[in-house]
Amino acid sequence: MSPTLKTLRNRLEYRCLGSEDYVVVIREIARTGDVDAVRILGRLLDSTGPIAHEAMEALVGFGEAAVPEMVRRRDRSMDSDVIRHAKKVLARIEARTAQRVAA
Repeated sequence: MSPTLKTLRNRLEYRCLGSEDYVVVIREIARTGDVDAVRILGRLLDSTGPIAHEAMEALVGFGEAAVPEMVRRRDRSMDSDVIRHAKKVLARIEARTAQRVAA
């Protein structure tokens, strides 16, 4: 994990007070392009509202790199929000892949 991503992870865990703070940091994490971000973002799938939405958008942006973590969370979680959100991310990644193949 890069030092930048570690710093952002710490901001996410210890400095975010409201949804707006989380959204800003989630977007910064996604912009790193670091695949280690997938695990950090996956931890947010138990959220709802703008935090969950932004985390899912970021995860979809990682494409195939996010699939193993999403499958793991879908299959092992007991939290219905995590399961539902992981399924949505997987479906969107699959749809994007199918569009590319069809093009």
